[in-house]
Amino acid sequence: MLSIISNYSASIIIALTGAIFLLIPINIFFFIRYRQLSTTLAYLTRGKKAASLEDIISTHGKELTRITKDIHNIHAGLTRINTTLTRSIHHKSVLRYNPFKDLGGDQSFAIALLDGNGDGMIISSLHTRDGTRVYAKPVTNGISSHKLSKEEEVAIRDAMHESQTPH
Repeated sequence: MLSIISNYSASIIIALTGAIFLLIPINIFFFIRYRQLSTTLAYLTRGKKAASLEDIISTHGKELTRITKDIHNIHAGLTRINTTLTRSIHHKSVLRYNPFKDLGGDQSFAIALLDGNGDGMIISSLHTRDGTRVYAKPVTNGISSHKLSKEEEVAIRDAMHESQTPH
């Protein structure tokens, strides 16, 4: 047996050297892959004192469920806020005027207060020597079902235009 080994010793040494040179890159590949997996595992388990990866995944699943519920609650809240904001005053205008030339000052006024849909009211005040009268009329889509004075129409038009001009 020794004679066979000594006859082929050069071939055996060459084969083993070739195997070593072949195994070195494979060993380097597995070392790099091991480091990547260690980094990934460290990322998944950071700050956790779980007994297993299964516990960590279960904890992450519960957190994801809680976060999903929070997102749905936030979305519902935003929907309520948007609905409320649509019904709040978006368009406004104040027009002061003097309906009588012999009466001094612009004591009369028309105020338009409209929401995001153009719904709301026009409040007007007519000042005379005898007193002041105040009127309120509903407005829907920028139009009132009641007869409007010229000044009330201007106030509504200005209010609707006010929201379209940059601030």
